[in-house]
Amino acid sequence: MASPAKPFRNLMMRYGPDTRVDLAKVDLNDPLFGLAPYYYPLCNDALELATLVKRALSHTAAALNDWAEA
Repeated sequence: MASPAKPFRNLMMRYGPDTRVDLAKVDLNDPLFGLAPYYYPLCNDALELATLVKRALSHTAAALNDWAEA
């Protein structure tokens, strides 16, 4: 996990928001509090982040399957 994203992980683990986050941008009604694009600029929202994670997991699973068959 990239260093800039570690505060996002910590937020999700209930350690609280990073002090560098503008709390005015936090939306408690939005998935992941609207912070996905703040930490992952290539994603416009939580749905795009979920798609990115799903794609990464699929690639990882395929690589592990290839390795196990070798």
